[in-house]
Amino acid sequence: MTCSRLRLWTAGTALILSLIGYPFLAAAQKTTVPQSVLVSSPDKAAIKNQLQMAARLARKALAGFEAAPRDESVPIDEDVRQAARNTYALIRAARHGLELLIVSQKFPDPVDQLNFNKLNDAFNMSRYPVDKESWAVPREEYLMHSTSELRRAIRMVDQVLVLMP
Repeated sequence: MTCSRLRLWTAGTALILSLIGYPFLAAAQKTTVPQSVLVSSPDKAAIKNQLQMAARLARKALAGFEAAPRDESVPIDEDVRQAARNTYALIRAARHGLELLIVSQKFPDPVDQLNFNKLNDAFNMSRYPVDKESWAVPREEYLMHSTSELRRAIRMVDQVLVLMP
């Protein structure tokens, strides 16, 4: 009897803490693109716009990471890091918008599901430069993995853009 109460209390506490903490987690990542662009929408035109912006910013971030000095004495340009953060946020918003579109479809479109899978991969790849920037990863390793992951994310986003009407 007390074991089930403890489980119920633990689950309730976890739920309340996650609901209280959610707004703070969402505000933790600094983005410089307008909030209106980051709103998830099931509209394919809005998703395409988000992905086009993400591709542009990802290319900017990729060029910056490739040109960044390999020694630790010079910090990586903040504009490059911000472009990577904005790329991640835009891909995340487009991914969620596509998810909303798929859920609302009466007859699922297999191309939309394929695009979602590609966007999910791009989302995970675009996370590396954002997530690992605060870790104690050696600069050379960080730059090497960031450039390779961003290249792959750009490739996936470009593939989705080709398939979107």
